[in-house]
Amino acid sequence: MNTSKLNLFASVLTYPAPSSNYRGESEENRTVIQRIHKGGSEYAIISPESMRNALREILAQKGLPTNRTRLHNEEQLAVEFKDFPDATKYADDFLFGYMVADPKTVKQMKGRPGKRDSVLRMNMAMALTPYQYDATFHQSPLNAGDSPWKNSGTSALLHREVANTAYQYPFALSCADCAKDKASDAPTWMQTLLESIGELSNVAG
Repeated sequence: MNTSKLNLFASVLTYPAPSSNYRGESEENRTVIQRIHKGGSEYAIISPESMRNALREILAQKGLPTNRTRLHNEEQLAVEFKDFPDATKYADDFLFGYMVADPKTVKQMKGRPGKRDSVLRMNMAMALTPYQYDATFHQSPLNAGDSPWKNSGTSALLHREVANTAYQYPFALSCADCAKDKASDAPTWMQTLLESIGELSNVAG
């Protein structure tokens, strides 16, 4: 049997746990949960982009060569690349793809394509139970006394939407993408990716 022509399709079911919009954007003092409509109800969702970012960080912790790093100390969403994208050199470029929009930069990539599709095909994770509009409230204290700076003149009440549910999401991999002629360490990278999906945590968004 020629296994290079086979594909792996899987559906992951998480355990139920409280979840909220972690490290995502907020509306003033309200942290909202992304959700979609299905059958007359709303269901919380988690984007595949946020899951891929968490997987990228897990792969880096496992010692795989990664090109992109998330910068958490910037005033906006930001990433840093070590080098020009190279799917034969970096596991994250091989597994998750990339896109270089500047034609001048593409010319410096020594014949490599300016964009590459993700080897890992994922859909969004969707809650198994409808969103019930649960929320928690947190008090942000006033910077008072001799504090040299203040965010506001009063304390603030923070509103966080919360869902207590399990999530389900599908993913797919092509065995042809594991071929050694794609990248010398591709089979090892793919195996580590599958292990990391089983350990997926700290998903932001």
